[in-house]
Amino acid sequence: ARLPQTRADRRAGRAYLRGRGIAPDTLDHAERAGFLRYTGGGVLFVGRDVRGEPRNVSKRLIAPGPDEQPKRDLAGSDKTYPPTLPGNPRVVWIVEGGVDALAARDLALRRGKLPPTVIVSGGAGVRLFLDNPTVQTLLLHADAAVVARDNETTEKKQAETDAGHDRQIDRIKALRGRCADWRPPPGVKDVAELNRREGTGGGGEKKA
Repeated sequence: ARLPQTRADRRAGRAYLRGRGIAPDTLDHAERAGFLRYTGGGVLFVGRDVRGEPRNVSKRLIAPGPDEQPKRDLAGSDKTYPPTLPGNPRVVWIVEGGVDALAARDLALRRGKLPPTVIVSGGAGVRLFLDNPTVQTLLLHADAAVVARDNETTEKKQAETDAGHDRQIDRIKALRGRCADWRPPPGVKDVAELNRREGTGGGGEKKA
């Protein structure tokens, strides 16, 4: 098997994601779907082709050192194949990162909704995934497509991120006519942070 993982890798990776506020059931679902793997010192979010082969793998370090990038794509990754977390096919969310995708599932479940299908774009500026016929089919068959925006710390960064998301939305509108967007509440960076805050301080999620 490609992307080998040890039991220790999995234990450490799950502990890290639990610390980021992700529910165990969501981790189980993501593992079964082939979306989530683990490696020494990190978690992997895996985009696959129609045969199920890994084509795009982003690694998030559990404890990055001061000089290390916390997130990077493994060599040879092709962003045309986005990691996709299966869910309700009628509602498709597009998020920037793998933890956001897991968080989007948690948020939906906490609200008593069917979790959406979640596509990980790889960043606000990335549109390659929209060239993938499988992604296009998902979007065409969905009732709703939603691009999740981020709140950034500076005006300059916010303008860049918003412009990137606007271009994603325009591409999706060109494909299917409609595309919604979602922005986290003020002071909350992204889907992942909203989920973590709700799960720890915002009531509810203390069922281990």
